[in-house]
Amino acid sequence: MEHNDDLCRPYALARLSLVRPTVHNADWQNRDGATDETCYALPMFGLFKLFGQSPALNALDDGLRAHGLHPLLVPDAVKLTVVRLHKEEARARGMDAAYYDAAELLAYCMHGRKTFLESNSANAADHAEHRVEAAIDAGDSRDAKLIILALHAGIIAPEIADRLDIEDQ
Repeated sequence: MEHNDDLCRPYALARLSLVRPTVHNADWQNRDGATDETCYALPMFGLFKLFGQSPALNALDDGLRAHGLHPLLVPDAVKLTVVRLHKEEARARGMDAAYYDAAELLAYCMHGRKTFLESNSANAADHAEHRVEAAIDAGDSRDAKLIILALHAGIIAPEIADRLDIEDQ
């Protein structure tokens, strides 16, 4: 196998839009048993939390805390989906405002009205209640997707789930 030094340099890989750093090991064998001079190692820094969460996840966590819901009670998959659903809104309105509103509805769906009122004002509970009603009526809005996400993740309060008209298939 011909070895190309240009492909072993990290800047050359970045130029080729390959984000993987190279690890040189002349004794590395691939699955066929052939020796290869270059092995690509995937960076695992996110796994070890060396760089922390993204600013979007931090903004969502702050919004959840502001509405009386500890971020550890929300599964990471749900948080990542919320961030993906609200990405465009975050660009338009600002990250803090977009994720604060998403956290309000998610906290309301997880707590239910009574528990939500313990850590929030009656005005905030009425606003979240109105958003739930509007989402149920609209059927295909960002808020409706957030409510369905909470339902499918199994983190929705029973009183909110009972109001949804979902057909079993």
